[in-house]
Amino acid sequence: MVNKLQRQIDNLFESKFGTWEYIPSEDKEELLYDFYVIAMLPIPQDEDLAYVLKDTKEKMFAYMKEHMLDATFFAVCCEFQHIDENDDEVIYKFYKKIGGQTAVNFIQQYLRIRQKGRVHKAVGARQWLLKDNPRGEGDYVHRYKSVLAAITRSGIDKPTFMEYARRSFHDLYWAAGYGGNAWRDIAAGWQQLFYATDNDSIMVAIDHIYDLEHNNDTIFDKVVAYYKEDSHYRWIQRALTHKRYIKDLHALIPMISSDLARFANAVIADNARIGTPTNPPKGSSLQSYQENLPGKKYQIGDKVEVTNDDDHDDRYSEQVGTVSGFTELKSGIGYMVSMRDGNTIPFKKSKLRLIQSAKNAKLSPEFRVGDHIYITLKHEAGAQTQAEIQKLYANAAQVETMDGDILRVNYKNMIKIGANR
Repeated sequence: MVNKLQRQIDNLFESKFGTWEYIPSEDKEELLYDFYVIAMLPIPQDEDLAYVLKDTKEKMFAYMKEHMLDATFFAVCCEFQHIDENDDEVIYKFYKKIGGQTAVNFIQQYLRIRQKGRVHKAVGARQWLLKDNPRGEGDYVHRYKSVLAAITRSGIDKPTFMEYARRSFHDLYWAAGYGGNAWRDIAAGWQQLFYATDNDSIMVAIDHIYDLEHNNDTIFDKVVAYYKEDSHYRWIQRALTHKRYIKDLHALIPMISSDLARFANAVIADNARIGTPTNPPKGSSLQSYQENLPGKKYQIGDKVEVTNDDDHDDRYSEQVGTVSGFTELKSGIGYMVSMRDGNTIPFKKSKLRLIQSAKNAKLSPEFRVGDHIYITLKHEAGAQTQAEIQKLYANAAQVETMDGDILRVNYKNMIKIGANR
């Protein structure tokens, strides 16, 4: 059996991954999930798979480092404009203290540029960031270009600016809701990532920036590339909350790019063969995802029935899904339930009923005597004609008796139906 599985893995690798190379997704939600799956994948026993995974991590983390540095720098530039809440003399005195005349030259150039208006050219501007915010909230691109132009004219570099910004956020006055310690930490997060050199330190720094976004909800909602027509920027918090409580790597696979999913499944198959745990890497909040959460009523893999879905106009009421992760709700722990239509929906525990436990399938059977069900089989023993098969298919029925997995149902005289199982 082991040899057969190994041959399947070898064949899969040869046919799919001999020349395979990860291409970062343009969809920022997929990119987020791709990063966490690649970070969490265990080292395969198969040497070829292990080589491809190592190469993939190096390329992924290098791409993500540049991407996250650019996005975070853009966000800090947008926030930095609120420094003008301070008097010019206070600002100049502070910059003289932290960086001498070089720092004063920078802040003078910056304030002058901000007063003049448009900046037509900015050295080092990333094209993917030069798009107007779809919500019309501030001229973010101009704020970004203003900092870049001031950096060029004063002769400093980005790390120097980020140190100025970090200290400014901490020590100067900021109106309520702007700057302050939250942005001090974001600037420090940029510095941590900028100076990270090896894969582990880069992974930890990227994860830290995502955590800063999760805590502050204010970095990526300034970057137009993260905007989606259907959910605007709300998907960011939803995705970050979702991944925070993931305990099983399998629960993330449906969320990643399809090309990466094939490779990840091959690594997981190899991992299952050798019995290596899929533990997340050390040194980041990824470690906490697999820890037990206090007060959990349901576990990953449990089948549950939605007893009340008034949050979605009863769309999922009386339907059955599978618990795939955990999230934070205002009322406490929420359960991410994967439904049969492919959507994953958060529910409070009070709106769910256990149907089948993942730990012990016999603890609570999926069907019970008296349950109202739909017959969804396209073939049924004893049905002699197509008309009889069609009559059985998609008709309401009621469970009369059970013997293990065998259900005897009454489907002829049903008028009302209950749960669609």
